[in-house]
Amino acid sequence: MLNGQLTHLLNPLLNHQLNYLLKHQQRRQLNHQLKHLLKYQLKHPLRHMLNHLQNNLLNRQLKRLQKYQLKHPLRHMLKHQQRRQLNHQLKRLQKYQLKHPLRHMLNHLQNSLLKHQ
Repeated sequence: MLNGQLTHLLNPLLNHQLNYLLKHQQRRQLNHQLKHLLKYQLKHPLRHMLNHLQNNLLNRQLKRLQKYQLKHPLRHMLKHQQRRQLNHQLKRLQKYQLKHPLRHMLNHLQNSLLKHQ
């Protein structure tokens, strides 16, 4: 009986103490990161500015892409698939050009001639 009452009284205190310690630790980590960032900004203001601008641009592009994916999921899937197919074809073509440079050149010239006829 006494043990149960003690636990009932101690649990909120322990929880409160644990929360306090966790928040304190998080605050210390954040302050540490902030100090590092401020030091970096002071040392490399231009690099920091550029980094900041790049992040803004990337975030804007990402938001636009996500919005597009939500609006046109099928069209997005098709574009994604087409890009993968084109990349695959390009890789094969480059591999072929490396393996058979003369044959590739001849093929290219023949195609050009056929187009002009």
